[in-house]
Amino acid sequence: MGALRPLIEKLHNERTLAHGEFVRMLAERNPEDSEYMRSLAQKTAIDSYGRDIYLRGLIEFTNYCRDDCLYSVIRNS
Repeated sequence: MGALRPLIEKLHNERTLAHGEFVRMLAERNPEDSEYMRSLAQKTAIDSYGRDIYLRGLIEFTNYCRDDCLYSVIRNS
């Protein structure tokens, strides 16, 4: 078990890390740690959503928008 396992487990269980812990986890991870994080993320996704695939799309009927969403190409501003 790698030295980062406790941090990975903490993030998985508590859904949060202190800033320094997060920086350490990203800086010191190795391929084994990354695979473990991926497997936990996949398990969480399957537990939450199952194995179904959901697609979402947006159909725009006009190029006018009253909102100001930063990601939108047709935002108000």
